Amino acid sequence: MSENIEDNIPSKMDLFWIESIKGLSKDSLRSMEGGAKGLLTACSLLATVYIYVISNYFNTQIHFEFCSIVMFCLPIFFFILSIFSSIMVLYPNKYKVNLYSPLQCKKTLEKIGRRNSRWLRWALILLIFGGVTLAIVIAISFLNAEVLILYQ
Repeated sequence: MSENIEDNIPSKMDLFWIESIKGLSKDSLRSMEGGAKGLLTACSLLATVYIYVISNYFNTQIHFEFCSIVMFCLPIFFFILSIFSSIMVLYPNKYKVNLYSPLQCKKTLEKIGRRNSRWLRWALILLIFGGVTLAIVIAISFLNAEVLILYQ
């Protein structure tokens, strides 16, 4: 049961959905892509800060028996997953759509919006988890360094 414009005269709403799918609703989809680019930047910045802090921490030759390697790898793991989720928002997909079917145009546009929104939400959640674990690891590292300096 495909609904074609050729079967009847299109209403203003039908024409709206056709124009929306042709332009892929530029405003909302572009803002999601902008958000994904911002999350990529934030993840890169936090990962750089983390690697800098950890490299300086290991240069002090302090024993790190207080925390397992998993704890040190956890922030990077969350940042990599967040970067992957952000890239999925920017990754182009192929969609089959009949430009003469307003209903199919509407459904396709909604599908694209839901997909991008879901990936963007996961990217933000993973970035927050990465930031929290980053703060915990840095706090533990500095506390351990202070304790070892006091006992030397």
